[in-house]
Amino acid sequence: MVYLAARALPRVGEQVLPSRTAKYFDELVKKIPLEKIDVFLSSLAEKLLRKSKILILKVDNKVTFYLNKFKSGTNGKEIAKPDLFETNTSEKQETEK
Repeated sequence: MVYLAARALPRVGEQVLPSRTAKYFDELVKKIPLEKIDVFLSSLAEKLLRKSKILILKVDNKVTFYLNKFKSGTNGKEIAKPDLFETNTSEKQETEK
């Protein structure tokens, strides 16, 4: 009896029934335009990266402005610093007098 059951068991597994949902899904996937989607996503990523670069540069300019403002202590206005050569020539003129 075990022998007959063992012989009949593999026959049950050999029958493969085709699935309609697998064929439908395969046909649906074939209809999707993957190339167009890839081009669209690439252009979208490029645009987002360019805009983020511009935003980062604007933030960098603002940070630089505020750093210079703290550095100079004059609310963003430049302080007239004497030039090295100007002080040197003024000292020579005083010693010549």
